[in-house]
Amino acid sequence: MNIHSNKKLPSIPITIPDRPNTLDSVLERIRHQPFYDNQFVGESIIPANPPTFGESTMSLPLEIQNAIEKGKGVKRLYTHQAESLSYVMSGYNVVVSTPTARFI
Repeated sequence: MNIHSNKKLPSIPITIPDRPNTLDSVLERIRHQPFYDNQFVGESIIPANPPTFGESTMSLPLEIQNAIEKGKGVKRLYTHQAESLSYVMSGYNVVVSTPTARFI
């Protein structure tokens, strides 16, 4: 087996395409892809809502609370997190799906 080769490796592009940084620019880029032709049937912008915080009927152990606050700066749980925690601490299996709050 010959591990040495005279084959030239493909070159890496010198320029990297601009990364879209807004939702509008991402959608615009997708709209121009041939495989997405006429697939957008509508769009809407949902206005932001202020956060709602909740209190769980159960609480996390103090060590975990401290780790979350120190590591992520979280001091209060959002309503859906507090409700989920109550179910988990009561022995239920829980799946939570939360959309992101901002687009990067």
